[in-house]
Formats: sequence, structure tokens, C-alpha cells
Amino acid sequence: MSKNSLQPVVELDAVDPSQLELLADFLGRGELNAFCSINTDGDWMIDESRFRSGELEAVDSIPNHFIQPVIKSATKWLLADCDVQLSYRRSDLSPGDIQRSGGWHFDGAGFEGPVRSVIISSILPTEYASSTTDLDLDVMKNSVRVDEHVDEMARRGELIVKSTESHKVYGLTENTLHRSQSNGQRVAVERTFLRLLTISGR
Repeated sequence: MSKNSLQPVVELDAVDPSQLELLADFLGRGELNAFCSINTDGDWMIDESRFRSGELEAVDSIPNHFIQPVIKSATKWLLADCDVQLSYRRSDLSPGDIQRSGGWHFDGAGFEGPVRSVIISSILPTEYASSTTDLDLDVMKNSVRVDEHVDEMARRGELIVKSTESHKVYGLTENTLHRSQSNGQRVAVERTFLRLLTISGR
């Protein structure tokens, strides 16, 4: 099997906190998972016929002045001619809680071909791992014990865990190993998270 190195996140842009707040106020509290497309005017359209899941009702479109300041750099990073999968969450996290899947994972795991995703969060930014040695990523991606592998490699100094920053837009690939942070504070916090995902051939 081929050996590969983990790919770190790529910082694409920084966003004024008020811009992310405007988008969150427009979409509301809860969860939304949907497929999107961009119309000729540049508006982000949610395809309600392919609405996936979530507590929120799908909206027809996200106006430019809400979405574009947040993800204006995303279109250059995302794969062209692919569906854009939007994942959005805005919720309160009690101490120790995790908003999304808390384990280490790769976006698009289980699919063949390149993957490009873009993430941004208001607080508790995503953590990612960088490797100091070559790894067999095929084994890691197909393992149900990724967390154990990461913990063991970190103890051996083969992995270094880093954190992104809030209100910054980051690009990830199919080889970016990352996870959500838990709320380590003593009080509940409200977190807004947005991900745009493209998978080659989909």
C-alpha cells in the first residue's frame, strides 16, 4: 500500500464575526444538511428536492450579502462541477459537550476520488493532525478505531495536534484528519459551524 502524509488545513480567509452572526441569524438555531448550487447571479440556492436532514426547514436561497462575505474564498477551493453539500449547525453546548461527531475523521471517507471542503466556526475551532512521518492513510480511513490510532501515534510523537482559529475559513482535502473540540469551559457556549463539501464525481 502507498504511504502518504496527512494534509494540514489551508487558511483561505478571515471573516468579521458580525458577518458570521448575520448568516447565523438568517438561518436560525438548529441543524441543516442540504445540497446547494449557485445560480447565474451568484446566489447560493438550496435544492429542496434533495434536502437531506435537519431540524431547520430548507430555505430557497441564501442571499449574497449573508453568504458571500463568509465563503467568498470557498469557490476557488471547492471542486468545480460538483454538488455542494452544506452542513450548518447553531446550538448551545454544555460543558464537555461536542456539537458534531467528536471523533477523528476524514471528510468524504468511503468515497473514491478527490474531496475538497471548507469550514468555519464561531467558537471551539476544529482541531487537525499533522504527521511527522509517512502514514498508511488507507488503513486509517478504513479503521473503526481511528481515535485509538491517533492517540497512540501522538504519544509516540508521530502526530502533532493543532487547532484552527475561530472566524477563519479553512480548506480541507480527503487527507485532512480533523475533529470537533469539546466545550472545555465551565459554562455553556453557543457555537455556529458551517461546512461546504464537494466530492469528485458527485
